Amino acid sequence: MAIRKQSIGIDISKSTFTACLCQQSDDGKLTFSKVLDFSNDSKGFNQLLRWTKGLIVSDSELVFLMEATGVYYENLAHHLYKIK
Repeated sequence: MAIRKQSIGIDISKSTFTACLCQQSDDGKLTFSKVLDFSNDSKGFNQLLRWTKGLIVSDSELVFLMEATGVYYENLAHHLYKIK
């Protein structure tokens, strides 16, 4: 089955963030990756991107979903925006 949608959910705090990939196939089945932790800095942002490239289907749109409580998500959001 082809992947229809894919997203990475991110729960972020001051020093770390946790991410998980969810993919939905054409038949509606959801598949989740394992959950990984990263540091909330440029090193962690780049590790997230390398991990992501190894899991996603390149011909399907990818969306990043972040908890936006407080200001801790802002640096990651700006980093992802710059590379789009």
